[in-house]
Amino acid sequence: MRLLDGMARRHGASIRDSAAQSEFLDDIAKALNLGAASGTLVHGLRTEGMFGFVTAALGRCIAVKSEDAGEFYSANHDLVIPDYRLVTSAGQKLLVEVKNHHPKSVDGDYRVNSRYMHGLCEYSRVFDTDLYFAVYWSHWGVWTLIKPSVFEPVGGRYVLTFAEALKNSQMQMLGDVLLGTTPPLTFRLIADPEKDRRVDESGHVGFTIGAVEILAGGHLLTNDLERRIAWFLMLFGDWQTAEMPAEIVDGELIATAIELWPEERSDDGQDFEFIGTLSKMLSRQYDSMTSDESGVSLLTPKAQPHDLGVLIPEDFRGENLHLWRFVLKPEELGQPGLPNGGIERAEQAAE
Repeated sequence: MRLLDGMARRHGASIRDSAAQSEFLDDIAKALNLGAASGTLVHGLRTEGMFGFVTAALGRCIAVKSEDAGEFYSANHDLVIPDYRLVTSAGQKLLVEVKNHHPKSVDGDYRVNSRYMHGLCEYSRVFDTDLYFAVYWSHWGVWTLIKPSVFEPVGGRYVLTFAEALKNSQMQMLGDVLLGTTPPLTFRLIADPEKDRRVDESGHVGFTIGAVEILAGGHLLTNDLERRIAWFLMLFGDWQTAEMPAEIVDGELIATAIELWPEERSDDGQDFEFIGTLSKMLSRQYDSMTSDESGVSLLTPKAQPHDLGVLIPEDFRGENLHLWRFVLKPEELGQPGLPNGGIERAEQAAE
């Protein structure tokens, strides 16, 4: 109705006018066809939705709200409305502009023009709330949360390299952590001994699953939370599937399994290996829920944000699943001389 009202105002018509309603529906159909055909628009909107879901699923925000929805009135026509407003459990308030960036190489930086940066920073100042850019480096599936002050002004634009984004990211404010655990993670299918499980002459065997086991570092997981966490890590973590021979005794299949290992061991004497950041795994899960063989099928999944991932309690101490959680922070939280997220520098470049 609000879209119809806006069209009626532009054309000097009435929302009760059947001709205006028909024209409105035609315009909507044309816009939908153009939008669905635009890969950039579809991926951008899906990434924006992904950030909202991932942020809510990380568990450190008590409120995640779309900021750029609904009417907005201002005497300053240069203001640019960011995508989200967040409130963390620690009481921090953030405005976040979400961007999808797919560089062709690790040197492919992200760029923002100065007018756009100025408009976002002005909005941030008007509402007295810090501004951040959430950039999704889609080639690597990595989220970074960056203050405007990290961007480097170059020729009327603001430039952010992948290296600087990683070094200065503040995703930890939203609850993101780098996870490690003891390899391997194993999904074991045990054949039902009451059913046929004999291997034939060609080496094939048909069997009925009698039980399923999940192991971490060779230890059987019996706790439900530990099993759910391990399964989530197996599905969406960075480790690779390794071939594992079936267990056969006297020509009968006992069990078969899938083992996941890190691509390389960093240190033989180290008890754990990194398996990825929580935000990266949640994003992979989001991607699996919004795409199919043909590409993007939905902008947001049918599920709710709390259905993503597994909320790992802060005081989690596994019985058999051991987790290492690393909180990655910038070397310096904030830079002197750049108040309110670098607004001064953005204004100077805009001028």
